[in-house]
Amino acid sequence: MVTYGEQLTVGQIPHLHARSHLLGSKVAIVEGDTRFTWADVSTRTARLANGLADLGVGKGTKVAVILTNRAQYVEIVYAVAGLGAAVVPISYRFTPGEIAYAVRHSDAEMVIIDGRLTDTFAAAHESLPHIPADRVLVVAGEEETPGYIDYESVLAGASTDLTYLNMDEWDVYHLAFTGGTSGDPKACEIPQRIARQGWYDITVEVGNRANDITVLAGPFYHGLGFTWGLQQLMVGGTVVMLREFDARELLQTIERERVSFIPMVPTMFEMVLEVADKDSFDITSVRRLMSAGSPLLTATKERLLRFFPDAGLYELYGSTEAGFFSILKPEDQLRKVRSAGLPYFGCELRILDPHGEDVPVGTVGQIYKRGPALGVRYYKNPDATEEQFRGEWITSGDLGRFDEEGYLYVVDRAKDMIISGGVNIFPTEIEDVLVTHPDIVEAAVIGRPDPKWGEIVTAYVVTRDELPVPEGELDALCREKLAAYKRPRTYLALDALPKNASGKLLKRALKAQGTTNET
Repeated sequence: MVTYGEQLTVGQIPHLHARSHLLGSKVAIVEGDTRFTWADVSTRTARLANGLADLGVGKGTKVAVILTNRAQYVEIVYAVAGLGAAVVPISYRFTPGEIAYAVRHSDAEMVIIDGRLTDTFAAAHESLPHIPADRVLVVAGEEETPGYIDYESVLAGASTDLTYLNMDEWDVYHLAFTGGTSGDPKACEIPQRIARQGWYDITVEVGNRANDITVLAGPFYHGLGFTWGLQQLMVGGTVVMLREFDARELLQTIERERVSFIPMVPTMFEMVLEVADKDSFDITSVRRLMSAGSPLLTATKERLLRFFPDAGLYELYGSTEAGFFSILKPEDQLRKVRSAGLPYFGCELRILDPHGEDVPVGTVGQIYKRGPALGVRYYKNPDATEEQFRGEWITSGDLGRFDEEGYLYVVDRAKDMIISGGVNIFPTEIEDVLVTHPDIVEAAVIGRPDPKWGEIVTAYVVTRDELPVPEGELDALCREKLAAYKRPRTYLALDALPKNASGKLLKRALKAQGTTNET
């Protein structure tokens, strides 16, 4: 095991950059009209940390954060980490009931909320008697909220002294809720060391440096923010935060801020490609694109590479719980169609059968990895943690195979696999074919119970401009591209596919629907 000469911690990052002659006066965060230099971030972080300490936040305290993409999010993360406490990002799109669940499950003792969300939180607060009103801070409230504390007033009266720093690299600094695509969200404990290790690995694999400008189009509470935003800041770069995702606004931001790096989920890239006047924007500053969160369909990838001809495209495969497994780099994008790439920096991968034995090349099995970025546990759920591991190897729960060159192909999630007539069918393979039809914007394939076959293949599609589902043409396309048993037996039309706040498809929501829309 590698022994490091210094601890890998999070809370000192803004102060180190602020003392740098090269970085101190450099803009670190852009959000709307707000521009914070590293000196600003350092000062505000210190004030916030000391103010939170005066309010009782200390080692091990959980601080729930319910914010849209605001510049304050970064200083909250750094301040809480510096105190040896943990930040609990909660989706601002959650209902009051979901917010209450997340606050209770995480054992949060303080909540920081967006001024636009006071009514939503007030409804959740009714079932959170352990959180007094004077432990709720409001960021950018338009008017004073009775009983709650104004965020800026906490900073205004606090010291800039750095003696508050009290952290260890194994302190949990982040409780990350999983996407909940297959059940209730679980919270993953992420220690400071694991986060820093992951950011260093990104620096090696992708190459983001201090001269890069990253745009965060997705929510900061999601991995897009906590992974790519905080990595960019760790190396002294600049992060531009969009309050809400809008494809055209993203293109305007790229042109105005000279953005060099764009991390997004496939759905966001697809929406950018649908902007009618997308070719009118200057996007020549973009050097790298990162797609993560779900597979990037081949048709989307080809369009994306044509639209950003000067940018290298990276695809990452991983999970909140286990970190990154593999990466597909620009040089392999067209050479290795549908591949998830080679093992990520420092990782080893295996494909195992149900008995824990390695399978031959080309054979599908469950994907496992080991590497330096392991150590994540589910909060208050040791059984779920144990289920992920086989000794020192951790799984994402996905199925995959290797090719002869050692490239990984993620076939599908084990829970999404369809078994029809005793044959395994992988939905992503079918979805990839369906979206090549010019009338289809999105597609999702699931298995429906069937008394004869066990399950039958069912496709949900979203058509362009609300056109009728071209069932006959889709059927002919699948007959041409796929084995007969993989062909959908039913096509259902939807206005939009159900997704969570981070853009991931919710197949459990599709499975819960009836078939009243059958074409």
